[in-house]
Amino acid sequence: MSNEAKKLKEELLEEIRACHFAITDSSLFLDTHPGNRKAMRYYKNQCEKLKELEDKYQEMFEPLCITSPCNRLKWVEGAWPWEGSDE
Repeated sequence: MSNEAKKLKEELLEEIRACHFAITDSSLFLDTHPGNRKAMRYYKNQCEKLKELEDKYQEMFEPLCITSPCNRLKWVEGAWPWEGSDE
């Protein structure tokens, strides 16, 4: 994998992590403010953004989890995290 591809992979993972945090944080806020429309819009936008980012990442690199639709056992084909890159 080229340095550019590694950088893009890390950037996408960072954006995915940020979306997960935003979704968790906004859902906690909505627990105590269920009628807040602005927060609900933000929550829904982050959920949509997360789906797009995960789809993009999985299309370009690898499944994010074993239940990912694109998985097809790709997770066993590459190096395990503790083995380093196979390229």
